[in-house]
Amino acid sequence: MSSEWQCIDALIELLSSEDVSQVGMAVELLTELGPACVPELLKGLSHEHRMVRLGVAAVLSRIGTDSPAVIEALQHATNDECEEVREVAAEALRRLLEERNGLPEQAREAA
Repeated sequence: MSSEWQCIDALIELLSSEDVSQVGMAVELLTELGPACVPELLKGLSHEHRMVRLGVAAVLSRIGTDSPAVIEALQHATNDECEEVREVAAEALRRLLEERNGLPEQAREAA
């Protein structure tokens, strides 16, 4: 495993931290890494810790990648055992599909 992937994995694990500032930092860094970290993020949607799954869904929403793999993984996450994960995954899915279909930002904000 390359050091880049190890870094991404470490950031994903950091999403389970009880320190809110560390979680926020991990979300920001993963978002900045963008589509390059999507394969590892997809694995994080099945992590045993609900906060990791929640953070991963939020990052995927922020990255805005609407690849079939991301859409499928978020659809699966809408059935997560944790209500918060289901809600964030559903919101991420809604946003990605709206962006894919070209819904104007003003209409998204009014929705």
